[in-house]
Amino acid sequence: MEKAMEMGTDVVGGLPHVEWTEELCHKHVDFCFDLADRYDVPVHFLCDDVVSPMSRTLEYVAAMTVQSRRYGRVASSHNGALSSYRTRTQ
Repeated sequence: MEKAMEMGTDVVGGLPHVEWTEELCHKHVDFCFDLADRYDVPVHFLCDDVVSPMSRTLEYVAAMTVQSRRYGRVASSHNGALSSYRTRTQ
């Protein structure tokens, strides 16, 4: 990914939910945010594209977006797990 950025890629992409543990998912997101910061580009994630309420990488991406104040420079799509999140009315 570093080489791609050196060659002029204009966005960092991540797929954190494919990692084996929650810790590795967080490291994946952290790496993408760091790379995007170093090259001053936006970051896009494909998060939780599974139907499992246990897949929560989107929550970590949201928290990191707020902490890093990268408002408007972070996107996520295909958030399939959102449909299986339990709500207070369930």
